[in-house]
Order: sequence, then C-alpha cells, then structure tokens
Amino acid sequence: MFRLSFRVVSFAKMVMVPITPPCHCFCDFPISEKAYYGIGGEVRFFCTPSSVAELGKLVSWVRSEGMPLAMLGLGSNMLFSDINFPGVILSTERMLQFRQVSELEFFFEAGVENTVVAETMQHLALPELHGCIVCRGESAERFG
Repeated sequence: MFRLSFRVVSFAKMVMVPITPPCHCFCDFPISEKAYYGIGGEVRFFCTPSSVAELGKLVSWVRSEGMPLAMLGLGSNMLFSDINFPGVILSTERMLQFRQVSELEFFFEAGVENTVVAETMQHLALPELHGCIVCRGESAERFG
C-alpha cells in the first residue's frame, strides 16, 4: 500500500507538502520482503530506479531531503534491523540494461546478475573476458 509522506514547511502556518521521490518508490515498506533471511523493519522509502539517470536523480533528491541512504542489491547475505529505517533504501533490482559498446567493451547496469554477465561473455565466445569483468577502474569482480 502506498501512503504519501509529508514534511512540515512552516510551523507558523502548519503547511505540509508531500515528499515525492523522483522514481518508483514504496513508502513505509517492510524490508523483510526483500531480505534473504526475511527479517527487518519498515523503511520510509524503498526506491527502485530503472536507469542510471533515475539513480542520479534519486541520490540528489535524498541529499536535498537530508535523509539517510542505504544500498541494496538483490538481498543476498543482507541483514536488516527490526528497527524502522527513517530514510531511503535504494535497490538496483530494476537496473537491468546491458549492451555491447564496442568489440571488447560492454555496459552492464548494477542490477544485472553476475551469471548474466558470464553467460553473455560465453555466448559471444569471448573467453578472455569471461573470467574477469572490470567496471571502468572502479571495481573488478572474478567468478568462474
């Protein structure tokens, strides 16, 4: 169920304005539904951007609202407190785009599973890329 979240703009006039996230979000979301172990309290906003552009807008919005931010992949090996989280949990589960940029360069968004990356390299018969995926100098991940 989606409920609007508000903030008080002026106590003198008791003016309240809705807080509107810039991408697909759930308000007062039970994080236990996404956690591998099925535990955890509610989060104020559970947001699932579907592109890098939406991700950027969401992070800017969270900063402007002064809310705490936490990242969530697909929930594996994540433990959440039963205490409610007053901020935003950003999930990459809808960031599933990938494309071949050049013969040996690929773009994979954060929600693409490692298995999909490995299978793509194998399907394209690029064994030299199958074992090591490098994300523009930011991180590298090995899998077999």
